[in-house]
Amino acid sequence: MGYPENHPLFGYPGPDPRTVALGLPIGDFKPDWAYVTGILQCFPFFARPITYAGCSMVMEARNLIAHKFLHKYEPELEWLVWIDSDIGFTPTDWCLLMGNDDPLVVAPYSKKNFEGVAVTTGFGFVKVHRRVFEAIANLLTEDGAERVPRFFHPGEPGQILIDYFPAGATASGQWIGEDQGFLNWAAIAGYTYRNEWRCDLTHYGRHGYKLGLEHPT
Repeated sequence: MGYPENHPLFGYPGPDPRTVALGLPIGDFKPDWAYVTGILQCFPFFARPITYAGCSMVMEARNLIAHKFLHKYEPELEWLVWIDSDIGFTPTDWCLLMGNDDPLVVAPYSKKNFEGVAVTTGFGFVKVHRRVFEAIANLLTEDGAERVPRFFHPGEPGQILIDYFPAGATASGQWIGEDQGFLNWAAIAGYTYRNEWRCDLTHYGRHGYKLGLEHPT
């Protein structure tokens, strides 16, 4: 949406901040300082953070965050921006990720201990539109049954959650993480992702690992 020149968000290319939530799984209660700084700098661009901290199983945390995004908060929320607690980013990176209408965008970043080797399917810095989740939830088998598994969780008593982020061995003999599991479901539902190579993210471990900008646009 456009903003008048006297508006504090004049020139911002992204969606209405009232439609945007952050998905913040924080496993060890120790988010990196650059991650916290990035969130504070981008505070005008989103409506609320949705966190799940202290969980060692990131697929569990992501599914609970997705459930809250879809069902617990304001109905006008349309975008969920995933940011991992070891990713450093700036408002420039945010604007590059959000400055388009693509429903599923993944920003690559460097692997830890292998600087310059790109992670192209990781959920460290990703935006997803609500309709992608809804399409996955509506997938059916040939006999009309729900295709994506459901489960109960003690953190959401009486609720049935959807496993948007499966991890483990596939029928083809591959091992996938929860991020690739989501992208696989999304592709089956008709949504392929786009990589946003212009983001200049830092992946923090023993130090900050940079991907560099010598990549396709």
